Amino acid sequence: MFKLYNFHNNNKIEIIQEKGIYNVNELGEYEFEYNGTLINKEIFLEDIPIERNWYDVYRNSIKSQRHRFFQDFFGYSTLTINNENILINIRIEKLKLNEIEDIFIYLWEKDEKLFNIFVSKNTFNLYFNKDGKNETSFKFLNLLEKFHEVFENLLPYFKKNPHTMTLSDFKLMDYSQKNITTHSIDWIVNNLDCLNTNPRYNTNPDSIKINNNYALIDKIETELKINTLKTYENQIILGIFLNVLHKIFLLEIEINQYIDKTKENSENKAFYDIKDLKRIPFLKLRERIKVIETKIKKLYLNYKSFFKHIIPRFEKPTLTAAFSNIFHYKKAYLLIQQMWDSKYNLFSEYHLMNIRKLSQLYEIYNLYLIIDTLKNKLNTENYSISMRSNRDDDIINIISFSNPEMQINLYYEQKYYSHNEGNAVKLRRIDSTKGSYYKPDYIIEFINKNQTNYYIFDAKYSNLETIKNNFFNNTFFKYILNTGIAEEEYKKIELLCLLYPGDKSENIVVSDKFKPTVKIIASKPNKENDLIDFIDEIVKIEITQFENFASMLN
Repeated sequence: MFKLYNFHNNNKIEIIQEKGIYNVNELGEYEFEYNGTLINKEIFLEDIPIERNWYDVYRNSIKSQRHRFFQDFFGYSTLTINNENILINIRIEKLKLNEIEDIFIYLWEKDEKLFNIFVSKNTFNLYFNKDGKNETSFKFLNLLEKFHEVFENLLPYFKKNPHTMTLSDFKLMDYSQKNITTHSIDWIVNNLDCLNTNPRYNTNPDSIKINNNYALIDKIETELKINTLKTYENQIILGIFLNVLHKIFLLEIEINQYIDKTKENSENKAFYDIKDLKRIPFLKLRERIKVIETKIKKLYLNYKSFFKHIIPRFEKPTLTAAFSNIFHYKKAYLLIQQMWDSKYNLFSEYHLMNIRKLSQLYEIYNLYLIIDTLKNKLNTENYSISMRSNRDDDIINIISFSNPEMQINLYYEQKYYSHNEGNAVKLRRIDSTKGSYYKPDYIIEFINKNQTNYYIFDAKYSNLETIKNNFFNNTFFKYILNTGIAEEEYKKIELLCLLYPGDKSENIVVSDKFKPTVKIIASKPNKENDLIDFIDEIVKIEITQFENFASMLN
C-alpha cells in the first residue's frame, strides 16, 4: 500500500488519487510511505534513483523524509517502489505556460532532437481513431512534402514531353487552293450566297466551276488540325494541386481552432499541468504547414503557366492509356491516387509529454540564446566557427570562434579539476580534494596573444528569493573564492553571472576598476534582452582592444 502526503503550513495532508494518478506540484514538499513485502529497496522517479538518505527502509515498509522529490520534473511520471509503478502528475509554477511553449519552440527550431531529449520514455496517448490506424497529421505532412518533391522533379518531364491530343479547329481564311479541306466543300455548299459568279471568271485560276458558270470567293472556312494540352490527364494534374491546397486549408483551420481553444482553457492558472502543453506540437505543425503550403502554391503556378487555358478537374482520376504508359504521367497518377486517399487524424500521434530535467531544459535554452547572441554580435565572416559535441546526448557543448587575432570558446558543462591533467580550460579548482571538479553551466573563454579571460554563467531554474537564500553563497564560493587560473596565480575570473527565469535582474558586485563582476540576470522568453545586452557588452570590451576591432564586430 502506498500513501503520499503534502505539507501545507506545516499541516500534513494525504493526497487522494484521481483516476489512478496522484497530482502534485513541483515545488511542494512531500512525504510518502509504502507497506508490503519488500523485494526491491531502491526507489526511482522515472529512471533516476531517489537519494538513499531521503528515505528509511524497515522490514516490510518504506518511509520517506519530508522533501521536494518532484522538483525539476514536469508531467506524467512514474514513481517506482518495490517494482510497483505509481503514476504521478507533476505540475509547475516557476514558468508560465507560454514561456515553456516558447522555450520548446525556440529549441525545436534550433535542433529537433533537443525536443526528444527532455521527453520521458513513458507517454500516454491522447486520442486514437476508431480503427486504431496511425493516420496522423505528421504523416500527412510527410506526404505533402513528398507531393511537392515528386511534382517538382516531374515538371521538366512534362515540359519536354507533355501529353497532347489532336483537335479540329475551324477558321475563316483567305481563299486559296492549299486552304481547301473536305470541310471547306461542305461550308461552300451551305454558304452559296458568299460566291461571286460570272462566266468571265473562267480564265481565273482561283475560280470555282459550278455547272456552266464560274465563281470567285474571298474567304473560306477550313479545318485545321492542332495539338492541344487540353487533355483529361493534364486537367487532373492541375486539379490535384487544388485538392491538396484545400486539404491544407482545412487542416490549418482545425489546428488554429485547437490552439486557440487550448490557450483559452489554460490561461491564468496558478499551476500548469502537462496537458496544457498539448499546444506545442500543433504550434510547430502549423509553422511547417505554412512552409510547405507556400512551396506547393508556387509549384502550382509553375504548372499553371505551362498548362495554359486548361480548366482543372477536381476529381479522383481514372486510369487512362497516358497514365498507364507514359513514365512521368504514371508516376504522377500513383501519387495523385495516394493524395485523394490520404486522411489525417490531428490527435492520434501526439502524446502527453513527461518532461524530465526542467532545469537542464532551461540551461539548453540559455545555451542557444548565448550562441545566437555571439553569432549576431560577431562579424562571422572574419571567424572560423566550429560547433561540436562529445556528450552522449549529442547536445552541442563546445562552440569556437577563431581568427588570427583571438579565439572565443563557449563551453557547456565543462569540468575543470584541481590538477592540470585533462583540463580543456585553464580554470582550476583550488582545493586539493582528490578527483574533485567544478562544472559550471557555461564558460566563455576569450584567448588572445596577451591574456586569457573567463566569464562564468550558471543557470538556476528557481526564483530570485531561493537563489539569494540557497544558491548564491555556494556558487560564489565555488567559482570565485575556490577557482583560480593556471599560470596566473593572482588572477580571478572576470564575471560570475547567475541566470534565472524571472523578471528582475540585479547587480551584486559591479565596478569599472575591479574584477570580478557578479550579477543575477533574468532570462526567459520575452525577457532575454538583459542577457543579450550584457553579452554584447562583454564581447565589445574584449574585442575593442584590437586595432581592427571594427571588422570583428557587427
